[in-house]
Amino acid sequence: MNEMRYTVDEYLDFYDKTLTRAQQKNMIASKQVELLTKPKKYAREDPHALTDGALGGANFYANWLGFEGNDMAAVINLEEAVEVSKVSSAFLQVVNHIVFFPKSVSYYGFLNGKDFRLLGKVTNKSPLSPDCKINDIQYFNSEFNPTKIKYLKVLADSMETKPVWHHGTGLGSWLFADEIIVE
Repeated sequence: MNEMRYTVDEYLDFYDKTLTRAQQKNMIASKQVELLTKPKKYAREDPHALTDGALGGANFYANWLGFEGNDMAAVINLEEAVEVSKVSSAFLQVVNHIVFFPKSVSYYGFLNGKDFRLLGKVTNKSPLSPDCKINDIQYFNSEFNPTKIKYLKVLADSMETKPVWHHGTGLGSWLFADEIIVE
């Protein structure tokens, strides 16, 4: 725990949140995902890693969809118009491997595939600093008035410029996304 900069209480809280998330109902479980930006290498580059129900763990080898040097943009087809009021997505940070949380995540809903409506935008609540947790997961949760949608668009803004103190300054950063949950 110490090498990851977690206290015992933080470590227990991390696993409690993971177990709670695993029990959430998800309206988009197993739904079709179209990526508008290209992933690289991880999770077999399979866009369904975002809706397959398998949660990513504390390292990027299992169930995390990786994007190197670019943002993540995905559209999920809910197959029919449904009322939603909450969207959440998970992102991984592994500071010593140049994997950072997004600057922000925006959620858009639409019925016809053309007229996007912003449902919510969530900014990173744990900006990168020298004393960040080495490995961490952050859930970008957005709650809004119930809205009927057929498609959900998720945009995650990657960190383009690393701070001068980080050993990866000048290199493209990675963004790792996992399960998107809609209620």
